[in-house]
Amino acid sequence: MGRKSELRLKIIELISLCGPLTRPELIRRTGVRAATVLEAVDELKRAGLLHEPGRSGVRTGRRAPELDIHPDRLWTVGIDFQEHDTTGVLIDGSGAIRASAAVDAVNRETLAACRNEIRSVVHQLHDAAGDRWNLVGGIALADPGLVDIGNGISVRSVNVPGWENSRTRDWLEAEYQCRAAVWPGVMAGTYAEYIRHIDDFTDRGIIYLSAGEGIGAGFMKSGRYVIGDSFQAMEIGHIILDSSGPLCRCGRRGCLEAFAGAAAIRRRISAVYAESGAAPPPKFSFESFIAAAETDPGIRQIADDVCECIGKALATAVTLLNPGVIVIGGRLAGLGGRLLGTIRRRLTADCFPAILSDLKLEFADPAREKTGRGAALMLRNRILLEEI
Repeated sequence: MGRKSELRLKIIELISLCGPLTRPELIRRTGVRAATVLEAVDELKRAGLLHEPGRSGVRTGRRAPELDIHPDRLWTVGIDFQEHDTTGVLIDGSGAIRASAAVDAVNRETLAACRNEIRSVVHQLHDAAGDRWNLVGGIALADPGLVDIGNGISVRSVNVPGWENSRTRDWLEAEYQCRAAVWPGVMAGTYAEYIRHIDDFTDRGIIYLSAGEGIGAGFMKSGRYVIGDSFQAMEIGHIILDSSGPLCRCGRRGCLEAFAGAAAIRRRISAVYAESGAAPPPKFSFESFIAAAETDPGIRQIADDVCECIGKALATAVTLLNPGVIVIGGRLAGLGGRLLGTIRRRLTADCFPAILSDLKLEFADPAREKTGRGAALMLRNRILLEEI
């Protein structure tokens, strides 16, 4: 690849990560002389990859207009297939959401049933797009379980019985005649949080932890996601906290999920009610669990233990990765200050002080479309960068 191609690639990468940027900002961020950057920008505009709606001529006034990915260059779909529902978004080239859709999970006992649920969401997005569906060039799936990212295979989800050993990428490409990709849902969520923090953490690391039915995490630094040599990095839910602990649904004992996942919480709640002789709630929900933790001492102890286990696992991750920010998402984020306070205390007890000196800890963007949009953006970026 020549220097001009490398510069065009860098410009697309920067705008893909940071969002709209002005020409002066691109000159500063690339470190390349102005005339060369401006020439590359004009080439990308002529190719239809970038647009600059605020520029009508050579002179543009005091404020430089922003450059962005052309909205009609490429549309992508992001599907968030998670434990209790499936949501989807359709984004244009600039990343703006053009349509969204959702269906509740009903029957997921077979692979065919799972695929039909995904089809239903894509069908809703297709109807919403109408004639503009022809702009769609890719569909990305945020997967709830273990993924062979390189081959696009959904290996297994312990929380979705029918979802395993599926060549999901091949199925999507054959079904919809466009590019497809499959990523772990937490990977797409991490990307969404990274770009939300890009102005503050351009070159710093970010850990995103999602705690709900299962517990997962992702890590990004300097625009790159850590996936591991066999695509199984950051499986924080299966860090062993106690090898003699309860059996996890992955088949091992003492995983973080075995202590703090939804199944573990349900089991402990049932034990608390059985011991007291009271009737348990007819149906578990994170909302009722979090509310009960404020008034019921037995439930409060469960919540405290869950927070403690999450804090221990994060202390290991922080010691290894030294991130600049930790973002907490998922249904257990509803534990609020109880969770953040315990994590801070656990990190202080278990990590070197220098690692924690500039570390920020906060909650994730609660938007329902976040993970699907993250997956769609990741595929958009991959396709665009291949065109350079």
